[in-house]
Amino acid sequence: MEGYISSNNFNRYTVVKIHRAIQFAIGQSDWLSRKQLLEGLAFAGIPISYPQLYKDVELLKSCNISGFNHFKGDRGFDRSSS
Repeated sequence: MEGYISSNNFNRYTVVKIHRAIQFAIGQSDWLSRKQLLEGLAFAGIPISYPQLYKDVELLKSCNISGFNHFKGDRGFDRSSS
């Protein structure tokens, strides 16, 4: 799966929209609970359900992405993982 996730795999507009939504949702926070992250993304126009977040977290963990630090039992996300 190495090299699978890259800027070539996604529409540039989609990547920019997600990045802006995450920055908007995070604000000045260094840590967000799952609920805060989901509410922030919904407010930014990217609504995600908790089951989808769980699936996305599992996928991201399997990709070994630098900066993604989420472990079983975590109740939220730090800035880099968000």
